[in-house]
Amino acid sequence: MTRGAGKGTQSSRIRKSFDITAISSGDVLRRNIAQQTPAGLRAKESVARGELVSDDIIVELIRAELNTISGSWLLDGFPRNIAQAQALDTMLKGT
Repeated sequence: MTRGAGKGTQSSRIRKSFDITAISSGDVLRRNIAQQTPAGLRAKESVARGELVSDDIIVELIRAELNTISGSWLLDGFPRNIAQAQALDTMLKGT
């Protein structure tokens, strides 16, 4: 994925046009850090060390977010790699 290519802009347009919930992995991550959830605190440690947040933490946050939504949704910023895509596939097969 290319940074700054307008994915967030397109996500916003799609959300408005189709009345679906857009889930931004960055927004979910920042909110959990601010709310000091267990996963947010683990993510904050990674960020403080200048590291990328692990796939396990991101997947946990996205799974929790998806569990709160009924109806259609759109993911923005997730999955970013094959491991995350496989985790998403597993999540969706379980629903």
